[in-house]
Amino acid sequence: MICQGPEDLGVLCEQYYLAYGRRFFWRIQALTPFQVLVVEFLLWKTRAENVEKYGKQLVMNSSTPQDLLDIPPGVIKSNLKPLGLYNRRTRLLIKIATILVEKYGGKVPRDASSLLSLPGVGPYVASATLLFAYGEPFLPLDKDVERYLTEHCGHLEFSASDRRYPLNKSYLDFSRKFFSKVKNPRYAGWGILDKSKVKK
Repeated sequence: MICQGPEDLGVLCEQYYLAYGRRFFWRIQALTPFQVLVVEFLLWKTRAENVEKYGKQLVMNSSTPQDLLDIPPGVIKSNLKPLGLYNRRTRLLIKIATILVEKYGGKVPRDASSLLSLPGVGPYVASATLLFAYGEPFLPLDKDVERYLTEHCGHLEFSASDRRYPLNKSYLDFSRKFFSKVKNPRYAGWGILDKSKVKK
């Protein structure tokens, strides 16, 4: 069934999150933009339940990029080991934190192009960080969300497989419409992530 438009779907997803949404620590605790970036980075190829269980200590001890750099690499690795890919993730997180300190004064940039330039930060992590850290109207687009949007809103002129989709005009226009009627953009974003993964 095709919805009237992305505006209506945004409201439906916000309502879904309020009624049925999963409550992970990063959704119920106030996090800094860097902590949001770390969470979204850890969620890549990892079940949210595992990040909830094994990633919280590292995230909560890393309010800023400098906080992360002050943690010995061996400690970061031991924190990330249960999540897998821990050598790669440790190396990339340290690189990201270093760049943020040296180039951005310890701040997480608020634009997609800068985020995409960070090592290991792809389109999903960039868009999710902009939404969940800053409330910017960027849909966190993965294959599940893309399929869900296609089912409810018809053909899309953008794709999760596009490495640069957060810069795509069609995607940006759609995202702005999706969030245009919601009260809390973060709720709508979490709602579509949860709703798109519900098995029919």
